[in-house]
Amino acid sequence: MKNEKIIFSKKLITNSAQVAQAWNQLKASRQIFNNAQNQMSATHGNAIEVNQAAILTQDYWREVDNVTTRVIRDDEGAPLLDDLLSLGTPISIGKTAALYRVSSDAGYVNRSMSGQEPETLDKVVYDHYGDPVPIFKTGYAREWREWLGLQTENIDAMSDDQEAAVAALRQNMAQYILYGDEKIKVQNFEGKGITNHPHTNQVDLSASGLNIDLTSMTASNDDIINFFAKDFPVILDANLVSEQLKVFISPEIERRLNLPYSNSNGFKEGTVKDYILRYCPYIASFTKTFELKGNHFLGYVRNAQYIKTRIAAPIGSFMKQRINPHDNYQTLVWSAFGLQIKRDFNGKSKVFNARG
Repeated sequence: MKNEKIIFSKKLITNSAQVAQAWNQLKASRQIFNNAQNQMSATHGNAIEVNQAAILTQDYWREVDNVTTRVIRDDEGAPLLDDLLSLGTPISIGKTAALYRVSSDAGYVNRSMSGQEPETLDKVVYDHYGDPVPIFKTGYAREWREWLGLQTENIDAMSDDQEAAVAALRQNMAQYILYGDEKIKVQNFEGKGITNHPHTNQVDLSASGLNIDLTSMTASNDDIINFFAKDFPVILDANLVSEQLKVFISPEIERRLNLPYSNSNGFKEGTVKDYILRYCPYIASFTKTFELKGNHFLGYVRNAQYIKTRIAAPIGSFMKQRINPHDNYQTLVWSAFGLQIKRDFNGKSKVFNARG
């Protein structure tokens, strides 16, 4: 399951102490709501009949959590988000930034006939980096007079709210994956996405760079294939890429790649995309995402050593504590995660952003 690291599950809670802690905090928040409801009911009794303090059972939250799972699996136009969340590793919710260090090469090798200890002994040195782990939060509310206990029609209404809220949350998370947020700063570390992360290799497709428009007929089918078979691999080789890349493309590029490779004269079976995948061993797959526009694609080696998400809290929902009988019923939906892209000590990276 693609999203098993961003939704609570028995397996994930069992295997991760950080996720188990986040789950316990979520359950505690839900119980705090019920405690307040019990206290309000004991204090006011039936004084306000239309606002009977409803206690939310496990069945209700199971319904809400199932909606959360369903929306995630439906993929709200964000295949890039789904793919990177599946590469996620847990981190404590108390960490506002995911810090790491990059080691240099070391090991001076001495050749001699005597085998004496060499005069020079080497050791590694480190560079230190970090990426913020922001919280993403949204929610919805129902007026206190609208609440009619846990009747079926009310659960349906709240389910619709939950589905819309999770969709909005996911879209915002996908935008962060792509473009980051200049307002997110922790110490000297800024919230960056794939397109503007300092450890992403920027590939210029404009006339001042590789001069290829992958969306237009001005570039022939052979031009496009030569780009992926000859020009782009030069950049990959410069970063010592020997693994295959997962490539995400705009709808405009996909439409161009889906055209037949040849016309009816001298017909050769297959699309431009088919020929690229056949003759360009660096490319593992092409995936369309509506988050990219025009002559824009990005790709990465799908390995958590080079790119991954750091998940401090999977998506969860809880209701805000009500203090007064006229307070609305408010549900908060939130998650906490960050994006991490790494270069090695020599500046090599296996993440690429190409546009022009």
